[in-house]
Amino acid sequence: MRRRRPGQFVITACRCSAEIVKISNRQSVVFLCGLAVLLLWGFTGGCSSWFSQAGAEQPSFEDVLSAPYDGAKLKKSLTLDVLGKIHRSQGELAPYFMGAELLSQSDNVIASSAQSEDGRRIWFNMVAFHEFRLNVIRKYFFVADDTGPTLRGKSRRGLRFDCAMVLPNEMLERSYADENARQIAVLRHILENLHMDINQLGAGAMGQTDKRLNVCGMLMNQTFEMILRRLDSSPAMVAALSQADGVQFDHITFDKGTVRMVAGGDTAAVKILFGVFAPPEQ
Repeated sequence: MRRRRPGQFVITACRCSAEIVKISNRQSVVFLCGLAVLLLWGFTGGCSSWFSQAGAEQPSFEDVLSAPYDGAKLKKSLTLDVLGKIHRSQGELAPYFMGAELLSQSDNVIASSAQSEDGRRIWFNMVAFHEFRLNVIRKYFFVADDTGPTLRGKSRRGLRFDCAMVLPNEMLERSYADENARQIAVLRHILENLHMDINQLGAGAMGQTDKRLNVCGMLMNQTFEMILRRLDSSPAMVAALSQADGVQFDHITFDKGTVRMVAGGDTAAVKILFGVFAPPEQ
């Protein structure tokens, strides 16, 4: 048996250690290169969408609810464009709302509505179509929040109503005493059509009666009547309706807010915001 010289075990061990270090170094280089590639991909492409989503401002609950209204375009969107978007089924509004909206429809009007589990928040989207062309001629969004004061004393109570519609030819050709009278007539026309469209949906899908729409209709009738009484007594307020800030009102239930209406060409749009939905006071 061949005898090893003193120190040979140390030399051999050092050589083995060096080889192991070389292998480990190569593996480390490969690992670090791979990690660098992954990090570069994350920052330049794969993760950029995540960072943009994380940094982006999340839409408010009412903006999520009003998506069908915002997506329906007057005179452009057709029945099929609206049908697939107006009704959100179970879980589609999560985490804001875990239930399903109720779909109601007649020959030319369709609506979806829902109410929160605690019963304090109620909303609907509603769209009316032209009888023959089947394009959108009226659209509505409504949400009311009656949460009341929180533990910190801040109220969540509020009401929001958006509406846009195509005005009929007979209204456009009619003569009015002045511009204020025309504005009041347009506002009353909006209220009349809201009543008409809700009444057409007395029976919901599969024979279900949607009482929520009737409740919303009554709230809006009360709100419109309050607005019209104030406008009838103040021509200056009527003239300010189309201004950027609208006109300020006090609601008996939903506190202070603003009303703005713009009527031009053959269309009119109104936005009513009270309470928590109203813009902050300057």
